[in-house]
Amino acid sequence: MQASKLDFVVTDTVQKFEQTTAGIQRDVLVPAMEIASLIKGIRTGFDYLFSKKRDKREKEEAGAFSQDEEMFI
Repeated sequence: MQASKLDFVVTDTVQKFEQTTAGIQRDVLVPAMEIASLIKGIRTGFDYLFSKKRDKREKEEAGAFSQDEEMFI
């Protein structure tokens, strides 16, 4: 009888722990991961936009240096 009660208590505790873990994952972790993904996407978009402008400026500056070198030679 005591073993049966102990088994019931342990089984019930494990089930409640699993339910709590699933609830935390569903209610906290999934939205947090979605927000992190959104932020990463926005950051990637800004990096792309600003890298295009920077790359264009660097190419223009490199062209100016090439012209100066040609004139020096």
